[in-house]
Amino acid sequence: MDGLVFAVFALAALVGGFVSGFSGFAMGLVVSGVWLHIITPMQTATLIAGYGLLTQGYGIFKLRHALDLRKAWPLALGTVIGIPFGVSILTYLNPTYLRFGVACF
Repeated sequence: MDGLVFAVFALAALVGGFVSGFSGFAMGLVVSGVWLHIITPMQTATLIAGYGLLTQGYGIFKLRHALDLRKAWPLALGTVIGIPFGVSILTYLNPTYLRFGVACF
């Protein structure tokens, strides 16, 4: 990755982090529009999941006293099932179609 490509990659991450901090979600949608043109869909999904865990984990840590785990378990169950399923689908998708779909969304 040369300097210009890395700068675009980092700028997309910065903008995605700002959007996530401002709204609480949508970092993945913002960065994938740029990252899918720079890296593979599998790498994009892995980085989005990793950065999402990092940024949202910090917010959860700060608000941990207000969490009710009895209400959160369905979300955790969906995450445990959905992330591996979605990542496995990425191995079969054509990157061109994925880029087009994200751009249309």
